[in-house]
Amino acid sequence: VGYNNTFGKDARGTPRFLQEYAGARGAKVYIEKPVEWEGEPVSSTRIRELLLHGDPARAAQLLGEPYAFHARVEHGKRLGRTIGFPTVNFYVPEGKLCPKRGVYISSVEYRGRKYAGITNIGLRPTVDDGDTVNIESHMIGFAGDIYGEEVCVRLFQYLRGEVKFQNVEGLRHQLSEDREGALSFFQKGKSM
Repeated sequence: VGYNNTFGKDARGTPRFLQEYAGARGAKVYIEKPVEWEGEPVSSTRIRELLLHGDPARAAQLLGEPYAFHARVEHGKRLGRTIGFPTVNFYVPEGKLCPKRGVYISSVEYRGRKYAGITNIGLRPTVDDGDTVNIESHMIGFAGDIYGEEVCVRLFQYLRGEVKFQNVEGLRHQLSEDREGALSFFQKGKSM
């Protein structure tokens, strides 16, 4: 059992209790020490905090891999393709933590192939007045219609917060910069 495992009414059962109880019956219970990273225990709470504060790179170090979403692509407004940045769109899967809203360097895996990407998690304030958090990823170098298909989006680095641009041209300019940032990130040898 883990060093901080609890069970039973009011979580009164502890690892020490298990050792004593099992020992009296001829069984052994082993208590695992905490796994530490940078001097602190690795925990789901710590990982959630990192993701909620926009630090997927450190969260990935604790998880052993980048934080990822597996989801089915849904129909969007198709605005991205009209400005040169087609996206795959979906909503945060039920039960899945939604990281800090904003734009991330990401990869998108589709049918076993990985594409460098930029992913926005948020409300899309420049083009939408909604209040539902949406995930939309631009797959760099991919062209095609994959509605209803399954993708895996992995988050690597937080680029910036969500911004409401004056117009679509301002959005297009910023997306160009974001795309260059993502390409540069992966050209430096980062694995997707």
